[in-house]
Parts: sequence; structure tokens; C-alpha cells
Amino acid sequence: LLLFIIGIFLLGCSGDPKIDTSTNATMKSSMSKVRQSLPETQKLEFDEAMQVLLFNNMDTTKIMSADVIAIADIPSEMRERINSKSASQVLAEAKQVQNERKKIEREQAQGEIASLEEKLRSFNYNQEQLKKIKILSSKFYKQRQEMHGEKPVIELKVKNETPFPVAKAYFEFTVTSPGRSIPWHKGAVHYEIYGGLAPGAIAHWHLSPDVFSDWENIQAPRDAILNVKVTRIDGPDGESLYSAKEFTEKEDKRLIELKERYSKN
Repeated sequence: LLLFIIGIFLLGCSGDPKIDTSTNATMKSSMSKVRQSLPETQKLEFDEAMQVLLFNNMDTTKIMSADVIAIADIPSEMRERINSKSASQVLAEAKQVQNERKKIEREQAQGEIASLEEKLRSFNYNQEQLKKIKILSSKFYKQRQEMHGEKPVIELKVKNETPFPVAKAYFEFTVTSPGRSIPWHKGAVHYEIYGGLAPGAIAHWHLSPDVFSDWENIQAPRDAILNVKVTRIDGPDGESLYSAKEFTEKEDKRLIELKERYSKN
């Protein structure tokens, strides 16, 4: 009687039910048994763990309730991953997989943060260097011509405070008026500097945008203000000395979001 009682006790403690992936039928039935052995509060956690280990974006509950054909779609290497595992082992391995994924995700995010921060540093540095092309005065007006009507003219007085000779300059212009919120015009113009602009030199330029461009249609009054931003300068060899490559609002938001999410831990 004592041996019988011990045998019953050992049978009851022989272990939690385990998943058997030897056939499609045993896999389906054993997965269901393992799930049913859990309290209700852990069944959802088990489903999520199975999704992590096997199906990724596939809904585990559909596999549980589907016929054997759905089970047959699971690759053999994934079957092996859960074979002979109890519910607790499935939960533990899924947690390990999730931790590894989080680690990889963090490493990738830190790489993206570093890249965005480097781009921002480069953007800020170039912006500061381009300010050394000093705009001493700026003016926009239309000059009347006998045969061609009015010709748009951009008049600039600039000083090169960089340590390099400049052969070409790129500008962004905005024509505004006092008390007017909407600009009359926004446009870009580049200028090939005949003979270059030496360090410390001052030049007075009259730029003539293409008469067939949007500049021709500007109807700004005489008190209009020409705002000037230098976006790039090239050296005598044609290579860019400084260029304000855009650091977009989207990139700025992305950087803030990543730093808030991953810099805390």
C-alpha cells in the first residue's frame, strides 16, 4: 500500500505537461494541454510567449483553434525550439528572446542617435562657418530696360571672414515687407565669383536672376526687405568648403524621441 501511494505521488509529480512536436496532431493537442494547465491569468502570457518563439506576427490563438493543416505550416526548426518544453520553460525562453531583441534594438537605436547627433553637430558647425560670409547690405529691386521691361536685381555687399578664398556662393533669399506675415518671394540663387573672393575681401555684387524665373513676377513694394542666408560656399577647386546640409524637423523629433526612450536606462 505504501509503495502504491508513493507511486501515485511520483506520478502526480512527474512534471508539468510538455509540448510534443513529433506529429502535427500531437503538437496541436500538447500545446492545448500545456496552455490549459495554466491559470487564466497566465494563458495570455503563454500565448504571447508562443508568438515570440514561433509565429512572430501570426496570431497564436488561430493555431490553437485551427485544424492540423495550420500546424503543418510551422517550420521544423521552430518546432524543435519548443519541443519537450513546459509552459514555464516556454515563458522563460520567450523572455530571453525578448531581452535579446531589446538589446539589439537598443544598440541599433544608439547607433542611430550617434549618427543623428553627428549630423546635427556638422549642421551647426557649417551654419556658424557660413555666417563668416558677412552680408553687409542687401537689396532687391527691378531695373527698367528698354527692350525687356523690368529686370529683377539682387544687390549684395559681402565680406569674406573665412580663412579661404571663395569661388562660388549659394544663397537663399526671402523678400518681405514690414507688417506683412507672408513673404513676397522665397528663392535660391548661386553666384560664380569672377576672380574669387579672398579672405578679408569686401565685394559689391549685382546678381541678376533669370528673367524667366519666379523673380520676374515679384510685385514687392519699394520698402521690401531682402533677407539673405548663405547655404554653401565653394573653393577655387570647386569643392564645397561649408554646406548647410539640412537637419530636418523630422530628424530633430526622431533624435529627441530616441534619446528620451533609450538614454534613461
